[in-house]
Amino acid sequence: MPNLDSKLENKESIPHIFLFMWDMYGLEFCQDVTVVEKRNMMAALKGQPLERPFNLNALLMRARINSQRNYEIFTMTVEQGIAEQDVINWFNSNPQEAVNQIRARGRRLHGQVSCAPIIK
Repeated sequence: MPNLDSKLENKESIPHIFLFMWDMYGLEFCQDVTVVEKRNMMAALKGQPLERPFNLNALLMRARINSQRNYEIFTMTVEQGIAEQDVINWFNSNPQEAVNQIRARGRRLHGQVSCAPIIK
């Protein structure tokens, strides 16, 4: 019978949510939102100030104002074992594959609908 400790050690099944922003020149922003939320929850319990590593409204405004750069902003759920640097390396080594996977599995926050993959 599994005990509580073994469930706590098996953290690989806990998904993480990443926020991505890229344009025609490549990946501009990648953040593991789940890690930030966990740190903010602990800070709130301790009465410490919350961290704000990004401002989603500012990212959306930048994308709308610079429409000529064809920004896309997506969120995507990934397994916990995947770190921000892993995603950045994946995006830099094969950007089109990364974009296709994010478009197929993620949630679009900004970008043209025509950018979505064609499902046959």
